[in-house]
Amino acid sequence: MEEFDRKDNAQVYRFLVKLEARAVATCKRHGIDPWSYLADVLTHFPSHPTDRVGALLPDAWAQAQRATS
Repeated sequence: MEEFDRKDNAQVYRFLVKLEARAVATCKRHGIDPWSYLADVLTHFPSHPTDRVGALLPDAWAQAQRATS
């Protein structure tokens, strides 16, 4: 059972590393600070309406940030 847990954890870790790398690259492409974006999105994600999840994508998020600045 312990071996299964290690394999699972390794898969989750690899997924998160890839996700982070893609998020950072996408943020840089849109000219936004990746860590500010991730901190804001992860803070708001639990209460964000599921029908508006597109607003949390980096390009839409950047537009919203510019509109409120």
